[in-house]
Amino acid sequence: MKKAMIMTIFVFLLGIIVLTILSEKYSWNMKWWQEFFIYGVWFIVSIIISIKIFCKYDKSELIKSLAIKRVKESPILKDFATDLIREINKMSDNQLMGLPEASIVAICETYYKLKSQGMSDEDTFKIIEDHRAILSGSGELPSPLTLNSYIKYRISHELNWSLSQGSISFYARASFSDEFVDKAIKEASRFFSK
Repeated sequence: MKKAMIMTIFVFLLGIIVLTILSEKYSWNMKWWQEFFIYGVWFIVSIIISIKIFCKYDKSELIKSLAIKRVKESPILKDFATDLIREINKMSDNQLMGLPEASIVAICETYYKLKSQGMSDEDTFKIIEDHRAILSGSGELPSPLTLNSYIKYRISHELNWSLSQGSISFYARASFSDEFVDKAIKEASRFFSK
């Protein structure tokens, strides 16, 4: 955010310099309110440009927003929502990587990276599955094998494994509805397929 603010000020000042040079060169005879309007419009434009260029949504923010959405949308977590959201907002990037939403994000990121390198779906899913199976084992892959079906299979497998290990609660497991997973896949895919 600091970078975006600094760049907004830089773009704004650059625009002011350009407008001042142009007004001197072409002898614009403007009233004070016309100059105020032009500089005001330039300020708004510089903010928009800076946000578009310099405020990139990062993976941690994506994971955090997905976790918060899950908590807000889950009827099972409604009694704990405020406290859980507060805890999610306090989490470091490393802690966020331990959330199940991070698995969705990581799978989408890997999938789109490998696909952009020309890898087939079959090879892409094999690489992802081999890597993810190291921690929680493997199961029977879904058929047909698509990004959506793979993530649903993998999330279900990893959540069930975590539940059996006692590392998550039943409430956390039950809060992952198919609807939420679909929305999370769509959002993560939009993030990485650009």
